[in-house]
Amino acid sequence: MKPLSRTLSILLGVVVLLLIILFLGVPAFLKDYLEKNDRELVGREIFLEDLSIHWFSGQLELEGLEIREKDTANVFLSIDKLSTRISLPALVNRHFFIRSLDVEGLSVEIVQKGMQFNFDDLYQPSDTETASPEVPEANPWRFTVENVSLREGEVNYHSDIAPFLGFDSIAIEIPRITEAMDTLTALVALHVSSGGRIESVVGISPGDARYSLRMQAADVDLQLVEPYFMDVMKLGNLGGKLLADFRVEGSWEDTDRLDLSGSVGLRNVEMTDPEGKALLAADLMEVAVDTIRMKEGVYAIDRLHAKGLYSIFELYEEGNNFSRLLLTDSTASDNSVEEDALDYTNPFLVLAYYLQGTVRSYQESFYEIRELSIAESEFRFVDYTLNEPFRYKFTEMRLLGDSLYSSREKFTIRLGAVLNDTGTFDGEIVSYTSDPSNMDIRYTVSGTGLPPFAPYTSFYVAHPIATGEMRYTCETSIREGIITSSNLVEIDDFNFGEKTGERALYDLPVRLAVSLLKDLDGKISLDIPVEGDLNDPNYRLGKVIWSTVRNILLKAVTAPYRLLARSFQVKEDDLKEVRFGLLQTGLNKEQKRQLTDLAKVLHAKPELNVAFKRVTDRYDEVERYALSQSWANYLVGDTLPERLNAAQKKQLDEPDPTDSLFRAFVNSAIQVPDSVLTLEEQCLVYIGEEAAVAAVDRIGSRRGEAIADYLSTTLEVPEERLQFRILPADSLISDKNSAIYHIDFWVEDP
Repeated sequence: MKPLSRTLSILLGVVVLLLIILFLGVPAFLKDYLEKNDRELVGREIFLEDLSIHWFSGQLELEGLEIREKDTANVFLSIDKLSTRISLPALVNRHFFIRSLDVEGLSVEIVQKGMQFNFDDLYQPSDTETASPEVPEANPWRFTVENVSLREGEVNYHSDIAPFLGFDSIAIEIPRITEAMDTLTALVALHVSSGGRIESVVGISPGDARYSLRMQAADVDLQLVEPYFMDVMKLGNLGGKLLADFRVEGSWEDTDRLDLSGSVGLRNVEMTDPEGKALLAADLMEVAVDTIRMKEGVYAIDRLHAKGLYSIFELYEEGNNFSRLLLTDSTASDNSVEEDALDYTNPFLVLAYYLQGTVRSYQESFYEIRELSIAESEFRFVDYTLNEPFRYKFTEMRLLGDSLYSSREKFTIRLGAVLNDTGTFDGEIVSYTSDPSNMDIRYTVSGTGLPPFAPYTSFYVAHPIATGEMRYTCETSIREGIITSSNLVEIDDFNFGEKTGERALYDLPVRLAVSLLKDLDGKISLDIPVEGDLNDPNYRLGKVIWSTVRNILLKAVTAPYRLLARSFQVKEDDLKEVRFGLLQTGLNKEQKRQLTDLAKVLHAKPELNVAFKRVTDRYDEVERYALSQSWANYLVGDTLPERLNAAQKKQLDEPDPTDSLFRAFVNSAIQVPDSVLTLEEQCLVYIGEEAAVAAVDRIGSRRGEAIADYLSTTLEVPEERLQFRILPADSLISDKNSAIYHIDFWVEDP
C-alpha cells in the first residue's frame, strides 16, 4: 500500500471513530444538558433516567422522564418509556417524518385553584402586540406523524371542588398526523378510578376550527361527579351508574355551534342527605336525542323516560328537606347571573346557565319530543309544620305524554297513581305550545281514604277525621294567568273524631256541619268553584279554596233548614219552628205533621240532635191567660161544665174585650176604676198574678211535654236527643197571638 493511501485510510478511520464516539456521546450530552438547563428551558426541574439514539434506524428512546411542579418537588408529569422512530432519508427532502411514537406509562397530575392550573406557566402568550406577517418559504418543511399510541396512562385531577378525580388505563391511538390533513382522528379509551369505562373517537378539523366527539360510557360511577353536587348541596352520598352513547360536533371559534345526538342514561341512582336518608332515587333515567342544533334552535328528542323514580319532600317551618341542604342562594333570580360571572370551576352550574337560556328562547326554536314517559315511580310528602306529622305517598305513578311538536297547538300529558294505598288518581294536563302557562287540567281522585288527613283537620279545626272516603273531580282552565276551576267533591261515611286538646286555628262547629251536609245516603256533595288572577302577588290559590270550604261549612251551620229540606223533600219553614196558639197545650194535626218530618231527619242522621227554643213573651202570655180565665168565669162561673157543645167551646175560646157586661164583671170583682188599669191588667188582678204565672208555666211545660212525648213515644226519637230552652225576653217576636218554639240542630261534641 502506498504511504498516501495508508495515511488516508488512517485518517478516515479516525474520522469514523470520532463520528462513532460523537454519535454515542450525543444522548449522554443531551441528557446532561437537559437536566442542567431545565429551569431555563421550561422553568421546572426535569429528570431523565436514560436516553438512547439509534442513528441508523432513526429510533430514539427515553426512560424514566419526570417533570416536577414549578415550585415543589411533586411530580407533574412522568413517562415510563417513550419510543419514536424517525425517517432519516425523508429529512433530505425537508420532510420530518415520524414513523411511530409510542408512550408507555404517562402520568399527569392536574391541579386547579379557581381558574388557575398548575400548567399555566408552561404556556406563556407572546408579549408582542403586533407580529409581522410571515413570508411563506419557497420550499417549506413538511411533517408527518404516524402510529401514535399511548398505553397505561393516567390523569389525576385535583381542585377545590373535587379533591380527587382519577382516570387510569388510558389508551390513545392516532393513526396519522400531518400539517395539511383535513381531520385528525384519535381513539381514546380509559377507566374511571371510581368505576366504569369510557371509549371515544375524537375528530379535530384545524382548517375550519371544528371538532367532533363520539363517546360511549359503560357503568361510570356517579361518584365521579359527586363533588360538583356537594358544591351546591350538603349531601350524604350520590351513587349510580352512567350509560352513554352520543355524538357531539361543534366549533371552538363559533361557540354557539353545537350539535348533539345519541343517548345518555342513569341507572340505580340514589341521592341521600347527610343522615343517609334517600332524597332521590331511580332505577333508570334516559334521554335519547335525535338531533340538537343549538345555533339553529332545533331540539328533536326521541325519548325522555324514567322508571322506578323515588323522591320525598318534607316541609318544615324553616323550609324543606331540599332547601335546607342548599349551599347557594336559592332565592336568586334566574336572570341574575351574567355569563362573565359564571363559576366555570363547576361544569354543572355552567350547564344550568345555558339551559336557562335555551328555555327562555324556546319560542324561537323548533322542538319535538316523540315520547315522554314515567313508570313505576313513587313520591312521598311529609308535613312537619302541624301539631303531628302528615304523611302521604303516591305509588305506581305513571306519566305519558303524546308527541310534542313546536308546530302543534297543544301537548297532552296523562297521569295516574295510587294514593296512599287506598285510592287512585287519573288525570291529564293540556298545555298550549304558544304559551305553556295556558293550560287545561282535568283529574279525578277516587276511593281515597280521608283519615290520613287527620293532622290537618286537627290543626285547623281541632277535630281529626275518623272515617271517610272521597271522590274528587277537578276541571281547571288557566288563560293569561286567570284561573277558572270547578271542583266537585263527594264523600262517603265522613265523620270527625273527638275534639283534641290543641287550640285550633279556626273555631268551627265542623261535626254539626258534616251532619247537616250529609244527604239521605250519608254522602256529602260539594261544588267548589274557584276563580282568580294568578298574576296578583296577593292571590293564594290554597287560601281561596280553604275560604270557600269554610264558607260552605258556616252556611250549613247557620242556615241548615234549606239544606235539610232539599235533602228530605220537606218544607223549609216546617223545620224552622213549631207555632202554638196562646194557651194551647196539645198538638194539632199540622204540628204532628211537622214533628213527623223532623223525626225523618233525626232518624236519618243519628248524630244530629234538636233543641226547641221558646221565644214567646212570658208576661204577655200571663196577661192573655188572665183575660181568658176571667172570660170563662164570666160565662160559666168558677167551675166549667163537664160537657160543652161546639158553640160554647167557641165562645169560651174567643174572649170579647168589648163586651161591656164582661168589663163590668171584672171591674166589680176588683173594685178598680177602668181608667186606672187596662182590661188585661184588671183580669190579672182578678185572677191573681202568682196564679196566672204558675198556670202559664204549666202550659209551657205541657207544650214541651207534648212535643217530647210525641217525638219519643210515637216517633221513637230518644229523649236524650231533645232539648228545651226558654230564651230571654229581649229575643221576643212581634206576633203575640201565638207561642213559638224555634228549632236548632246540634251534635254532641265530647
